[in-house]
Amino acid sequence: MFGEVTPALVEAVFQAAAVASNEYRGIMALPTGIGRCAVNSVLRAKGYVTVACGQIVLREERASSDVIPKRSALVYDAVVNDEAGKELLTISGLEMVPTFP
Repeated sequence: MFGEVTPALVEAVFQAAAVASNEYRGIMALPTGIGRCAVNSVLRAKGYVTVACGQIVLREERASSDVIPKRSALVYDAVVNDEAGKELLTISGLEMVPTFP
């Protein structure tokens, strides 16, 4: 049904950034935009379940007030690697906005 794993990798980065925002800043944040997303290698699901081993690395966090006026955002750069360390996906400029005003 869903043959490509790439959307799940992007969602995994969203979740990792949300957890990092909560753990390190104490805020609940949701993604509002991506500056750039590069798919370096396409994974195909085999059967119904694909178990991905590897890591998500949030490379950088910075604050920005350019996303939504009067509301600061956290901006992350991230990379998703497979178990051999090969970059599968890179995201730069992932904007996370707190859910409170």
